[in-house]
Amino acid sequence: MTPAERSIDALEAAAAQAQRSADYPALERTARELVARGEAGADRSATAWGHHYLGVARLRLNDGVGAKREFERAAELFTESGDRVAASRSTMNLAMIELSINVDALAARRLYDAAEPAVRASGDPLRIARALGNLGEIYRLEGDYRAALGAANEALAIFERLGEHARAAWQLTNAAHLHALLRDYPAAMEALRMAYEALALEPRERWIAWYVDVCAIIAAKMDRWETAAQLLGFADRLRDEHTIPRTQVMLPWLSEPKERMAQLLSDERFDELTREGEGLTLQRAQALVETLRPA
Repeated sequence: MTPAERSIDALEAAAAQAQRSADYPALERTARELVARGEAGADRSATAWGHHYLGVARLRLNDGVGAKREFERAAELFTESGDRVAASRSTMNLAMIELSINVDALAARRLYDAAEPAVRASGDPLRIARALGNLGEIYRLEGDYRAALGAANEALAIFERLGEHARAAWQLTNAAHLHALLRDYPAAMEALRMAYEALALEPRERWIAWYVDVCAIIAAKMDRWETAAQLLGFADRLRDEHTIPRTQVMLPWLSEPKERMAQLLSDERFDELTREGEGLTLQRAQALVETLRPA
């Protein structure tokens, strides 16, 4: 192996680690260097992975246009190289752009269906579980909550088997939201309890913010408007501190509670509650969650 090849290997490893740790500015820098090295050495695989990782960084920084451009280029290069599995990863991310940013369930489904056979054929349980999680998001946006719950539970079982606690919390949080949409509040609260326990084992700010957003949505569905406002204040602070944009996919369920809070709470009271929420620790926010009971 030549020094140049070792350097590319090191860059790919660094990009994978930056994605794993959710350090998206570092991921973007590394991905750009990987693209440059790959193009300079006519290394199509390295160039493709550079574009793929750059797409991940832009997606997580809420730049849908930039992310789409990078994933499309990555998928093109992977396909030219005959790497169907890698191409499916980029295509699956294109589906997530349609889902999380464009909120277009039909386009997301078309891309998911194109990528899913290669994902399944890879035999990689982590990749399969993530694809199932994405499928659950599509089902939820389509309004098929029971199918979404089935996909979430299937993904959850794989994540738990792999010891992927943060991703298990992602699916448990989704399950809690789906149970609430189905008006099964005891099941929703049990799923939230389990999600919090999973996050305690592997705290990831991205999934903590997702968890607290869903807690606020469920609090609002229980007519606990002041608690919902406090939880939103905490989630907003967490997102601001760690540069975690709120994806468009949750807005259909967040917009209505926010409108109702504006109607039911004075501006002064809402500001007071959100400031209180900003000052919470995760443990104190969880104490609020544990007081929730359906009206």
